[in-house]
Amino acid sequence: MRFPTERLRPSPALMQSARRTFYRLRSTIFRTIWPVD
Repeated sequence: MRFPTERLRPSPALMQSARRTFYRLRSTIFRTIWPVD
């Protein structure tokens, strides 16, 4: 499933929400691979 990013421009709020979710997911995966505790 591909989104027409050229035609449809996401809103800043949506971008920030997606970025926050991406960072949370990345930190979770990084923590799972590389346990800090």
